[in-house]
Amino acid sequence: MTLTATTNTTFRGFRAGLDQVKSGDLRACVAELWKALGINNRNSFYCYRDGKQEPKASQAAAVMEVFAKYGVTENIWGVCD
Repeated sequence: MTLTATTNTTFRGFRAGLDQVKSGDLRACVAELWKALGINNRNSFYCYRDGKQEPKASQAAAVMEVFAKYGVTENIWGVCD
């Protein structure tokens, strides 16, 4: 077996948005993000947060609404390796 090419793909996660949330609001924000994404385990959350799983358009809009509630309106999405 020969390796012909490798691809490094990067997706956009919302870790940059989480970094802007106040530490006192972080736990509540994460709980609301779980509801907005429709997930129920931390591994799924980490995949969305780190950009390994790309959210649907409706999920992305819901995530932006959650961040807006906590005062984060810019630089929510960022490229993660």
